[in-house]
Amino acid sequence: MKELTAFADYAIDLEEEYGAKVLAVSIDDTRNSSRVAPMVQGQGWDYTVLLDENQDLKRNLGIVNVPFTIVLNSDGEVVWKHSGYSPGDEENLAEIVAKVARGESVEH
Repeated sequence: MKELTAFADYAIDLEEEYGAKVLAVSIDDTRNSSRVAPMVQGQGWDYTVLLDENQDLKRNLGIVNVPFTIVLNSDGEVVWKHSGYSPGDEENLAEIVAKVARGESVEH
C-alpha cells in the first residue's frame, strides 16, 4: 500500500504533464473486493483502481509478486516493468514516463 500512496502524489502530475493514465489493479478476491472502494476513497487516491478478483490479469502478465508496475507506450506496448517497491521508486517511475512520453527508449 505504500507504493499506492507514493504514486498518488505523482499521478496527477504525470497525467497533466504527459497525458499518462495511472491505474492500479487490486488482486483482492471476491471475499475482500467489497473493501477496496472504501479503502481507496479513504486514502484519497486520485486514480482509477480496478479489480482482478480471479487474478486473470496477474496470471496473463506473468506477475509473481506484488506490487508490480508496468508502463505502456501510446501504442499499448509494455515498455517497462518493475517488481516490488522501495521508497524513491515513484521518482524513477516519473522519469520513465517522461522518457516514454518523449519517445525515448527505456530499459526494463
